[in-house]
Amino acid sequence: MRNKYLLVILMLASSRAFSQISFLPYENKWTESWPEVVKIGDVNNDGRNDVVLGLQAYGSSINNHSILVYLQNANGTLDPPVRYPYASDYKIIGSIDIGDLNQDGKNDIIVGIKSPSSFYGVFYQNAAGALDPIITTPLIETLERVRIADMNRDGRNDIILSTWQNIQVLYQQNTAGTFQGISIPKPANAYVYPAPMMEIADMNNDSSNDLVIHIPNLKKVYTYFSTGNTMNPNPVVFDAGQTYDGMTLGDVNNDGKQDLLLCRGPNGTSKIRILHQVTGSTLYADQGEMPAYELPDALRVADLNNDGKNEIIAVHGGWSRVTTYSQNGFGNYANGYQLFPVAYASSYNEDGLAVGDINSDGKKDIVIADYNVGLDILYNTSAALSVQETEKIHDVTLYPNPATDFIRIKGEVQNSRYELYDASGRMLASGTMNGNEIDIRNLPTGKYVLGFYAVKATGRVMTSFIKK
Repeated sequence: MRNKYLLVILMLASSRAFSQISFLPYENKWTESWPEVVKIGDVNNDGRNDVVLGLQAYGSSINNHSILVYLQNANGTLDPPVRYPYASDYKIIGSIDIGDLNQDGKNDIIVGIKSPSSFYGVFYQNAAGALDPIITTPLIETLERVRIADMNRDGRNDIILSTWQNIQVLYQQNTAGTFQGISIPKPANAYVYPAPMMEIADMNNDSSNDLVIHIPNLKKVYTYFSTGNTMNPNPVVFDAGQTYDGMTLGDVNNDGKQDLLLCRGPNGTSKIRILHQVTGSTLYADQGEMPAYELPDALRVADLNNDGKNEIIAVHGGWSRVTTYSQNGFGNYANGYQLFPVAYASSYNEDGLAVGDINSDGKKDIVIADYNVGLDILYNTSAALSVQETEKIHDVTLYPNPATDFIRIKGEVQNSRYELYDASGRMLASGTMNGNEIDIRNLPTGKYVLGFYAVKATGRVMTSFIKK
């Protein structure tokens, strides 16, 4: 007897689908320059999150070579930006972070200038809630990424730099705003382009921050562990087998540990890869790749609907879209993504995407540094649904699986668009559902992925089947 089973999926079957994540239509704040990086944090010590936008240069704009600070006011809106220059001539800002760097309880801003003549610079917040002029420190090597984190559990924030050939950790000393550094050589043949990605989090569950770097040209991820007041120079190496365009860290399986996420193109075969943090020398349990919308450039992990489970957020160069993945009732992201329009940019910096509550409504919003038009904002209007409510709305069955001639879908999919992919991610066919079945008689034996688009929604749901 032929084995049959039902696969329960959460599908976009009506205009109510994916109602747990929603945004207002995107807003744009024109800057007359070239936005490159963006960060969210309280930078005037009033308890409200602000937005900091870092700009390169375009034309003769007064905002060239500056950061723009959009302070959130008591009404939950953003004031017109305050400009702070980081250079007087042509410099390319490449990264940004926010944190207290002089032990006064106020957040400061650090920027990384990657070329020409690399340096990092700190805007210290003063007693008036404004920023003092930048204090810069020159570097010999090209600066790829800068981060702020407490790396030795002394309660003081440190500065972490990723340069062409080295990783530098500048430990903040007892005297506020003074730093003493160590340097760890990067693996041989690490290139500055494509730019390596660096993030900080506890990656072995010992309550100390560690350092994770993906070096694209080497196709590997290197995890360096903190050991007291220094770093272990011998990283755990994960061979990714290919180059990825974006990387982030976050808990995506609800175990309280930070996981590793990577994303890549090209068009037609774009993917997001998830690696769960596990105990032991291997460090990561590879969950494989899942289909993504075209050309994801940057990733973030955050709880967008306050249900205690993190969403995955991606921004897509050249496609004017942000996507969000939500967990389903099984604790994974197999149900696909939602699409949200934003302004056009052909690509995004790894620090060109930030997530945080910028209108004090308790929901995390999305901001994007868009070199074409300025600052893009997606204000979050999501309503949290329980797992039971979500599954009641969207339960659909796919059968038989494995199948030989037709895949049948039980649920409200009439007139929905579908796409069929092979196991490599190559699209084989697309069309509109006319009835409840798809002809697979001409497909070779193997595993395939179906993507469904709802008629009245903007998301896509992905699920797999086997052709016998």
